[in-house]
Amino acid sequence: MKYFNSIIFIVFATLPSTLFCQYFEDFNVAERGALTVTPFVTDLSGVNWSVALGTFVGVVSATPSYAKTVAGALEYRNTDLEVCFTTPVLDISTPAGPRSFAIPFEALAFDNTDFIQVDYQVNGGTWVALPQQFGDPGGIYTVSGNSSTFNQNFSGTITESGISGNTLKIRICSYNGNTNEYSRIFSVSVPQTGTVVLPVKWGDVVAKKTNEGNHVFWSTYKEVNNDYFEIQRSMNGGTIFENIGTVKGAGNTNETNEYTFIDQKNTDHSSIIYYRIKQTDFDGRFEYSSIVAVKNEKDISYNISPNPFTDKLTFSMNESLNSSDKIIITDMHGKTVKEITSYNGPLDTTDFASGIYFVRFPSGDVSKIIKP
Repeated sequence: MKYFNSIIFIVFATLPSTLFCQYFEDFNVAERGALTVTPFVTDLSGVNWSVALGTFVGVVSATPSYAKTVAGALEYRNTDLEVCFTTPVLDISTPAGPRSFAIPFEALAFDNTDFIQVDYQVNGGTWVALPQQFGDPGGIYTVSGNSSTFNQNFSGTITESGISGNTLKIRICSYNGNTNEYSRIFSVSVPQTGTVVLPVKWGDVVAKKTNEGNHVFWSTYKEVNNDYFEIQRSMNGGTIFENIGTVKGAGNTNETNEYTFIDQKNTDHSSIIYYRIKQTDFDGRFEYSSIVAVKNEKDISYNISPNPFTDKLTFSMNESLNSSDKIIITDMHGKTVKEITSYNGPLDTTDFASGIYFVRFPSGDVSKIIKP
């Protein structure tokens, strides 16, 4: 056992990190799966695989029997049934190029009825069975015991290469009959191989407020197989985006292309609006641009009359004052004469002395007024 674990460490130490894998799972969730096979109880929380019974019927009764995660592996022990674990649908569409997968395993005390069978499915098609890789040379399973030899032990890595497509599923079925027979499947990985072909080389992505609405600009320096762009907007902090428009792409080009879209939706003046661009290829593959933001503040205008004034001042505003806004009136020496935090009508200025005054609005604008 110690020898096998050291092999697994060496195999996966050669990978730079799981970031370089299209898919990786090490089943490091203890005691998940089918704890008994009669009745067949499943609990795969924390594990991304599904589990089901296969078609093979055993002839030997042995206890205890289970198929579950244990010691960082999927373990099948004395199941007397074919138990199958299946990966979720794996996206292998990008980067382009054929895929391979690797399944480290060990099997203890196999006889001629015991086996591990590995199949894979590309683009939702038919299941493809891996031929014999360990065990009986004439066997029909990926790993199986020899008809003339009992209590065989196996360890190694089940592999397949040259897989091309957009999606991949892997199914692993196992049967173990007699007491103390088991098989374990360790960390399953689908390395990220092939050449990365970026569909779009992005230039700047910019969004700004204009009189027409929020204006979104973006550019590309190169496009490969590019069908169209979707402009997406988020009004809840940039976590959920909605599509608000589509712009046709240039297809294939090595030239710089510039695009624009105007979002004319009315939004609250204090909100921050986030935008991103979703680029989609002719074959349905897509990627996103960086996210940009616009603080969609409404322009607030003020007017004051009359000027010169005597006993009152009237303010005209296209927006009410917020709780933090102030209109401040100072004399010519900078001394504050009046602070207005709410405005409900003309301001009484009968107690203002004759002279020059300055009115500062929340927008930062300053007006000069005179009392004769």
